[in-house]
Amino acid sequence: PEELLLRLDSPAPGIAHLFAMPMGGQVLLSIRFFLYGPTAAFVVETVEPQWQAWIAQHFPMTMPPDGNC
Repeated sequence: PEELLLRLDSPAPGIAHLFAMPMGGQVLLSIRFFLYGPTAAFVVETVEPQWQAWIAQHFPMTMPPDGNC
């Protein structure tokens, strides 16, 4: 799998770990954020809904017509 590790300064100190892996004729993209420091919990509480909305808008989950995964 291909990976990318980014050091973050904003919205809080931390790292972002992204990796892509082929799966069933598609590509699975995993995105993980690790935030550190005294403001990390507050930042996560504040911006996580925004990240999830952005991801849902740009990468909507699709189900097969029969509804089985």
